[in-house]
Amino acid sequence: MNYIAKAIATSVISAAIGGLIGACSIQEPKILINQKMAEHFYNRGLERLEKRDYQGAIADLNEVIRRQSSNYRAYTNRCVARFKMGEIQTAIADCDRAVKLNPKDGDARYKRADIRLSLGNKPGAIEDLQTAALIYQQEGNMPRYQDAMEKYQKYSKDITQDGNI
Repeated sequence: MNYIAKAIATSVISAAIGGLIGACSIQEPKILINQKMAEHFYNRGLERLEKRDYQGAIADLNEVIRRQSSNYRAYTNRCVARFKMGEIQTAIADCDRAVKLNPKDGDARYKRADIRLSLGNKPGAIEDLQTAALIYQQEGNMPRYQDAMEKYQKYSKDITQDGNI
């Protein structure tokens, strides 16, 4: 009897493990396909952004976000496309979302600074530029660091001259 119980238990465990392996092998390709499609849409979105096809870029980046809702880079780049199309409020919302998803994303802060400047929010822009510069410096991205610092210093100087601080 003990032998029969062990045989039954072994076959039940084997069936369960086989079912798990089967489920994993079915799900894994779907996940990989989803990741590859998201990469495809992201890369095409960047190409469209470079070609100034902002509507196409937004459509592709929407698809990336649908597939990978935590892809902060997609939000950052969609922010740029929306800003270029004059969709200021949704652009800043995308930058805000990118910063929330990844507080160490210097690009989202840098781009949000541009939008804030366009809205006349120099203090907010200065704060973003200062943070972006610090992030770029920590990453060792000296060209971006220098660019952010130059803008930061320019607008900080403007505010102190205007007496708005």
